[in-house]
Amino acid sequence: MTSRQKHEPLTLGFMQVGQDIVTSAICCAISFGSGSTDKSQQKNITSASVFHWASAPDWTDHRISAQQKAQPLAVRLCRPTNIGQSNYDRMLNRTFTPFPILQTERLTLRQLVITDEQEIFALRSDSEINKYLDRQASETIEDARDFINKVTENIKKSNSLYWVITLTNSKTFVGTICLFDLSDENNKCEIGYELLINFQGQGIMKEAAEKVIEYAIQTMKVQIIEAFTHKDNQNSTKLLGKLKFKKSTKPDNTNPDYFIFSLTNSN
Repeated sequence: MTSRQKHEPLTLGFMQVGQDIVTSAICCAISFGSGSTDKSQQKNITSASVFHWASAPDWTDHRISAQQKAQPLAVRLCRPTNIGQSNYDRMLNRTFTPFPILQTERLTLRQLVITDEQEIFALRSDSEINKYLDRQASETIEDARDFINKVTENIKKSNSLYWVITLTNSKTFVGTICLFDLSDENNKCEIGYELLINFQGQGIMKEAAEKVIEYAIQTMKVQIIEAFTHKDNQNSTKLLGKLKFKKSTKPDNTNPDYFIFSLTNSN
C-alpha cells in the first residue's frame, strides 16, 4: 500500500494511489476523496502508509491525506443546480450500491464484512506488512473490528471503495485493495493494497490491481490514479511499474520517504 490517507480512508494496508484525490463534491471511494482537496488534511486521515507489498490507506482515522478522512458527501451523485454541465460531466461516478464485486481469472474482489476480522487482524498486525506503513499495528481483534466498521461507513458515504481479494476456487482471503481520496474536481483518486506474505510473488496483486484500475477508469470515470509508496518498498515500486505508473518528479512534501506515482487515462 502506499502511505497516506486523506479523509476518512479505507485502510488496511494497501497501496495508496491518489493522495490528491480529495473528494470535492461527492463522496467517492474511500479516501478517494470526500473531503477537501487540501493535501495536508488528506494525509491526516488514514495513515496507512506503504505496506510491505504495496501501499494502502488507513481507515482508522479521518484520513484526508493519502488515506483520507473523507467528509462524506452523498451516496448518490445528484446534479447541483449551481454547477455547469461541463463540470457535472467531469464528476466521478460514486454509485457504490450495490457494492461492485469484481472478478478476474483467479480472483474475486468482494466487499469487506465483519466476519473478516481474523484476516484483517492478520494483515494489520504483521510486522513485515507494516514495515513500510505509517500506521499503528492492530493489537487485538477489537482493533480489526473497528477498522472494518470504519471502512464500511466510508463506503456507505461514497468516500472510498475497499475490496477483499479472494481466490475464487477456495474463497481464501489473501489481501485487500482500495480506492480512496476521491476528487471530483480533478477526476483523481488514490489506490492502496496489501497482500498476506504467503501469497506474495504469485502475480495476485497485479491481477487484482489491473481489474480495480479498469473499474476506476471505465466505471468511475477517473482520469488520474495516484499511489504513494515508501522509497525502500521495492516490491510495491516494481508492481507500480508493471501497472504502467510513472514516478513523479515532484517530492512528497509531507513525507520525503515516500515516492509519488501516477497513472493517467490516455483515452
